[in-house]
Amino acid sequence: MPTTLGIRPPPFPPTALYLSVPEFWNYLGPQNARVLALVAKFKADDASLTPTLHVFAQRLGLAYFQSAPRDSTENTAVWTAQQRARTIAGYRVMASYVKRMYDAGIRLNLGTDAHDAGKAALSEMLLLHEAGIPMIGVFRIATLDTAQDIGHGSEYGSIEVGKRADLILFDANPLNNPGDLLGTKTVIKDGVVWADGE
Repeated sequence: MPTTLGIRPPPFPPTALYLSVPEFWNYLGPQNARVLALVAKFKADDASLTPTLHVFAQRLGLAYFQSAPRDSTENTAVWTAQQRARTIAGYRVMASYVKRMYDAGIRLNLGTDAHDAGKAALSEMLLLHEAGIPMIGVFRIATLDTAQDIGHGSEYGSIEVGKRADLILFDANPLNNPGDLLGTKTVIKDGVVWADGE
């Protein structure tokens, strides 16, 4: 739209979301007093947060699974090396605040806001671990904490009498090697056993 001087502003870049949000975190930095006050308010209010790190990490080439870009707004292949480096730096700042929230005892939830939610959820778990959260904490986030915060803690989230027995059994222990999240597994859903890949 023209300004009062008759000059048209430059077009909004197609990948503006993936450029601007990490740049916002670069601007704030890892010790921003207002963000730290927000972290304290989350704690004081007993609030929870769903980080969805995977949403940005997949477009920066940092995720363990990437869905194909749906359109030009997600096609970060057009970025320069400098743009990618800046966005990765901003992502790291954002992830450091997620870890700070975890350390403060704020409940985190697992969410992806992505296609192929199952694969994206596993990627999100690994990204939470990369942010500095121990795998035992990541599993609690992915199970009980999330179930409780969406109001289904009495049905899901832990192995207890009276809860639904929907389980994922990993062939190798992701608590010992986080990468084993991506290995073969067996899913039990509504009493039906599904082998990995079915």
